[in-house]
Amino acid sequence: MSNHSNNLQKWISKSESEAVEKLILDLEAKFPLEIVVAFTDRPAVVPVAAARMIALLALLVELIAEMFWLPVPAWVMGVTVLVFLMLPVGHWQSWSFFRVLARRSETQAAIEVQAEECFNHLGLARTKARNALLLFFNMKERLFMILPDRTLQHEWPELDIPLMVDALSTQLTAKEAPGAVVGKLMESVAQRAEARWQNFAQGESSNELPNAVVWWSPK
Repeated sequence: MSNHSNNLQKWISKSESEAVEKLILDLEAKFPLEIVVAFTDRPAVVPVAAARMIALLALLVELIAEMFWLPVPAWVMGVTVLVFLMLPVGHWQSWSFFRVLARRSETQAAIEVQAEECFNHLGLARTKARNALLLFFNMKERLFMILPDRTLQHEWPELDIPLMVDALSTQLTAKEAPGAVVGKLMESVAQRAEARWQNFAQGESSNELPNAVVWWSPK
């Protein structure tokens, strides 16, 4: 099933998308896997980083007020910080300015939450054999996640997700074409699948999920 939206076309061409879909189809025919590749450009929301920035701004305002002898009560600054923190998370906390002080690990954790949302939204958590595998690319942050179903992860320790991510994250950060990165990732998955399911008879697997490269946007 093709889902090549205008948003998706910014990152991967239609021909690249079709090539990746063919790779997915071949892998799913050979091994008991249900694979979906999802792209998004949603920024990571890191509330702690936004809180740091607000606290820094409040401190700067307080220092400027003291420098010019301006009568700004401390409670005004406190109320200002609280108002900012209580605003809807998905709106202003995703602005670049409020993500400047985010640590890399915090951004990665936020992208992992996005990947889990995507996994559930696309129905990967509802496969009969619990064998879904999501390759999730956040192009805004230049980060990607590999998210298997928990049952699949338990039964397939050889997948070694951290190693796969480390091996390809440099290429994605260096702005290599996403289609090329996906292709290399699929090759890595195929090598591990061949070692895991050496005696799997081709044609045994059922195709429950669309063989598609999709654009995902959280509601």
